[in-house]
Amino acid sequence: MRKIQNFNFATNEPFVFEKSNIKEFDQLNEFLMRMSNKLLKDYRQIKEYSENISHEIQTPTTVIRGKLEHLMNEGMTEKQSELIHSAYQNNERIQRIVKSLSLLAKLENNEFESPQAINFSEVLLKNIELTEELIEGNGLELEQSIDPEVTVVIHPFTADVMIQNLISNAVKHNQAKGWIKIQLNSDYLWVENSGSPLKKDPEVLLQRFEKESDKSDSIGLGLAIVSQICKSYGLNFHFSSEGNVHSAKISFR
Repeated sequence: MRKIQNFNFATNEPFVFEKSNIKEFDQLNEFLMRMSNKLLKDYRQIKEYSENISHEIQTPTTVIRGKLEHLMNEGMTEKQSELIHSAYQNNERIQRIVKSLSLLAKLENNEFESPQAINFSEVLLKNIELTEELIEGNGLELEQSIDPEVTVVIHPFTADVMIQNLISNAVKHNQAKGWIKIQLNSDYLWVENSGSPLKKDPEVLLQRFEKESDKSDSIGLGLAIVSQICKSYGLNFHFSSEGNVHSAKISFR
């Protein structure tokens, strides 16, 4: 039972059991060993396939980006400029989708290193500083209440991704002269923002490719990534909306 509980795709080690004096136990152990080998083989094949797809898509989209950027610097009509800008935006969207799906696959397969206790307050403040220009550029008012030295057990990279997606979502789905409120204490991280009333059930928006708006910079994976990160590290994520207020709350306890 201990070996079954500790089975992990990341370690790439099938079950190995010692011989027992009971025929039925030996049969069960043999079945489990075969099953673990088959699971690991299938996992490696799927992982290799997804990594190859990701790599093969990244290369041509990077080339396309370079050529489109070059064309943007050339003289052209307004119509041609609009078409090239649209192509550039869609190419960028493809790259974001590939990166996001790759991240989701790694989270679901527990491919990140063991979590560690990090100073979540510092990580949050760093990410707010990096996005302040974006927030101000969209004419939004930011209000923050962040307790110092809040510790959370999570992988540092996924903490960054989680916070970036929450803030990005609050900016994208805001309104003119709107606001964003960010609160952090030892119990929760709470991000609220002004915005239009949601037409979809907030729970539905946690699913992949579900999104409220048709904005080109929204791929419908941000909240799904936040939700999966919370599941991976035993955190509770709740997204809701009441009138013109959207609320994303991560409880640490």
